[in-house]
Amino acid sequence: MRRWLTTCGVRPGQTVADLGAGTGILLPWVLDRVGDSGTVWMVDIDPQNLMAARLGLGGTARFADRVRWLVRSAADLPEIPTGSVDLAVSFGLLCCMAEKERAVDEMYRILKPGGRALVNFHCLDLPISERARALRMTRERWRQLRSRAPWEPVPGLSRGRWIHTECLRKPRGAGSTEGP
Repeated sequence: MRRWLTTCGVRPGQTVADLGAGTGILLPWVLDRVGDSGTVWMVDIDPQNLMAARLGLGGTARFADRVRWLVRSAADLPEIPTGSVDLAVSFGLLCCMAEKERAVDEMYRILKPGGRALVNFHCLDLPISERARALRMTRERWRQLRSRAPWEPVPGLSRGRWIHTECLRKPRGAGSTEGP
């Protein structure tokens, strides 16, 4: 994961949004990369996950000005200003939610022009139960989702057989409010 984040260019002073942050596995590393002048949005729909992430940091006092905790679906992020994020990270999120289109639209909206999105998901091209169909994520489905906005691919990441990882850039010429 760290190699993927490095490929996407996490640097000091940047703002990173971890969408579907879970228990904060990436948080210490991202905080180190963005430095004292950077900001990290930790977004998860489950408050218990974010509590575990806070505890994993040993409390929040020393990071209070650098970490924003948001108990919310990645499909609806009004607290994150349009065009304010340098890197949006989504590890395993899209295959766990039904509102995939809205999540990808929000990811695009919050990114600055030139900002990047790092998306990773398990590829389920196999037949699955009817109940799980809404959660299914295939490469074809991902192509449909990303075609909703004029993303530019960022080279340097491989696409595995069962896990798909891709870094995309919001075009530099895109207005901060432009989106699908």
